[in-house]
Amino acid sequence: MVGTTSLSLLSLPSSPEEGGSRIQKICSSHPGDHGVGRPMFRGGMTSAEMSWRHGEPSQVSFKKSELWIYLHLQGKMKVKWEGVDHHLKMGDLVYVPPKTEFELVRESNEWCQSISFCIKDVKDWEVLRNCCAFIHMNYSEAPVVYCLLRQILGALNEPEGFARSLALGNAWMLNRVLMRLYILAPKSQDPHFKSFFTLTDNIVKEPSRDWTVEHMAKSLHLSQSSLLRVFKKHFELSPKEFIIQARMNFASELLINSDESLKRISNNVGYVNVHTFSRIFSNYFGLPPGKYRNSRKKGLDNKS
Repeated sequence: MVGTTSLSLLSLPSSPEEGGSRIQKICSSHPGDHGVGRPMFRGGMTSAEMSWRHGEPSQVSFKKSELWIYLHLQGKMKVKWEGVDHHLKMGDLVYVPPKTEFELVRESNEWCQSISFCIKDVKDWEVLRNCCAFIHMNYSEAPVVYCLLRQILGALNEPEGFARSLALGNAWMLNRVLMRLYILAPKSQDPHFKSFFTLTDNIVKEPSRDWTVEHMAKSLHLSQSSLLRVFKKHFELSPKEFIIQARMNFASELLINSDESLKRISNNVGYVNVHTFSRIFSNYFGLPPGKYRNSRKKGLDNKS
């Protein structure tokens, strides 16, 4: 979780495209936002915001009642908590315990870009909420969070069904990535927690492996029924559903960003039989792989 991020490789914009300070936000209180953000909201998130701010140095005091997670992308910012200044670098993450006062300070009149999340008090986030510890760290998952949220926010204005379906997968992935912040919480009550998220990370990174419920349960020293309960608790999915979702999200990226054949993509996501892959993909996205690829690439060409 801790390490130097590669956000610089993402070519972050120095200012929003339209010019001037700007905020993009997805919120559970907006019914229309559920079409792309439902998995995040089911996980307890109430809002996700990406902001570009410019102007004179400023200082704002907060006392959040919800969990508040801040990810700094660029510019000179610091967080003041309990009399200590925490200067933020690119890719730094800050978590401030709920109901404690802190100040967010913009230190210069240059552009600042950031992401913030508000999460309500639900059981899934209980460990992080109750740890009562201020967290400031360089967050290795910052590029992933940035890319996923940009795609989700962009899909809010997309009328096409496939774009919104892809955003739902990204929203599920974003919630899953953020939930790994549990690992930072001291004295976690669940001895299997870290191993569990290492397992799910490996599934996402290597979807072509022959993942079986039996082997996954053994790797965590759990029964198969206990493994099912853990998956349902954290993702509202069974282990098999989690594997399919990871494979389909990876397949959609390969279809959009490569010219590989369907057979090769099928093998790359763990299916020897291309017809089986096509059937599962069609059920998941509502379009067969070939039509999905053509429609998605046509949409990208029209934008350019």
